Amino acid sequence: MARAATLAVWCEEAETEFANSKEFDPATYSTVANAMRRLLSDLGLKRVARDVTPSLDSYISKKGAASG
Repeated sequence: MARAATLAVWCEEAETEFANSKEFDPATYSTVANAMRRLLSDLGLKRVARDVTPSLDSYISKKGAASG
């Protein structure tokens, strides 16, 4: 788990550098991100899609609260 966490931190730092227009190597980033994905998968973590779409009532009430 520690190695996956280390790779996650590395990816976060690389993303920050990219956002700040610093040197970014997409090939290295892709390699590290894939290694992290494989490690997490080996640890038994699975990506599970979940519906985050708000209901129509919820959406309308939020829009009404924001404009009022």
